[in-house]
Amino acid sequence: MIIAICGLPGSGKTYFSKQLARALNLARFSTDELRAELKQLGIYDEGSRLAVYQKIAKRILPSLLREESIIIDGSFNNKAQRQEIAAVAQRVQTPLVFIQCHADEATSLARVNQTRDYTEADSRVYYLLKELWEGLEPPFLSLDTANESLEERLKKTRVYLQTFK
Repeated sequence: MIIAICGLPGSGKTYFSKQLARALNLARFSTDELRAELKQLGIYDEGSRLAVYQKIAKRILPSLLREESIIIDGSFNNKAQRQEIAAVAQRVQTPLVFIQCHADEATSLARVNQTRDYTEADSRVYYLLKELWEGLEPPFLSLDTANESLEERLKKTRVYLQTFK
């Protein structure tokens, strides 16, 4: 199973994806960490962003071929990015599950204005990706990271994931 944790910068997706990976003992792949590794921090044009998702798609393949479930942490703000991962899921015949993290704008902006590992996404990037956001098509689980506790989000996620097994 591929569990794609998505949302805008500051939505709490990275924190949640790390906690979920720990709780479920799953490998986690991050578009921000890959972008840092590729020395593409601060580069958010469409071609560069899609290239990161194409590289993530290649990186997850060995785990999936071993029939291991994995987590991907990324914005997945458009259909082309989501399609890169959907193609891999289809190839290995595994479920692709989207979980969208969100928070109110004030909370998200406060978060992006703090220094974080592997990302330089700031309010400028937040507004850029918000403008470019192409909504997810159901089914997906929506988690409010500003108003739901981590325990609530983990519980909801576990229940939701059971529907895909």
